[in-house]
Amino acid sequence: PLLCTVQAHPYELPEIIAVSIETGSHDYLQWLARSTGKVEASNPNRR
Repeated sequence: PLLCTVQAHPYELPEIIAVSIETGSHDYLQWLARSTGKVEASNPNRR
């Protein structure tokens, strides 16, 4: 996913970061989980 994002981005050097969510509003975190679905671990060989 990271390689695809970098290749598809129009900027020469896009800002791509990841942050860990330690806590938050219960309702918001439920909405976030429903909206984004399950995330698989990065696999650099996957296309």
